[in-house]
Amino acid sequence: PPAAVIQFDGAEFDFGATDPLSGKRYVLHNHTLYLIDDFIYPMLHADIGALVSRRLIPASSPVTGFELANFRLLRSDNSNWEIHPENPNLSAVDLQTWIDDWLGAQAILVEQKPMSGKDSEFVTVYFEKGNSIRYRILNRGEEPALYRDDLGLQYSLGRETFYNLVTGPLPMTDEFDPDSMIKVDAPPPGASTYRPSLDIVSTD
Repeated sequence: PPAAVIQFDGAEFDFGATDPLSGKRYVLHNHTLYLIDDFIYPMLHADIGALVSRRLIPASSPVTGFELANFRLLRSDNSNWEIHPENPNLSAVDLQTWIDDWLGAQAILVEQKPMSGKDSEFVTVYFEKGNSIRYRILNRGEEPALYRDDLGLQYSLGRETFYNLVTGPLPMTDEFDPDSMIKVDAPPPGASTYRPSLDIVSTD
């Protein structure tokens, strides 16, 4: 019996033993026996997360929209991005920066985990061909992650990356508001302007 079987696109490959002299592995396909370098079979013993791309969005799939609980970001017919509801504080650069962050985002770790409960929020990514990917937003206790129910895969992310992706676009710069400054009373005449210094002492 084969040590492992791979099936995809209607094709089947049966992995047998290795040749004792060459170290190559026997593979049966369509009633033909092949002898190949033994680099595929060892990967079949790895966790499925090691075989899955860590990218959140496939590089070859053009994105047409994002949908979160409080907004939708859609690409218009003229290839400009529009956010709904409208936000006058966001520029086209702000939107594109957030989109680029999504396009380049990669998980620190991908794991196959069962997931129960339906009380999470979601982020859905829409693609040009009409298909989509929906991620469940997990932010409870441990390292934050996005979860794909269709694959049973959890994509763990760094906190900064995670909050950036699930919060949505933010203005790159804020206009200076004098009223937002904290008012500090001037010292009375003759008062000392001495400011104590802070010495850092190692405890090693």
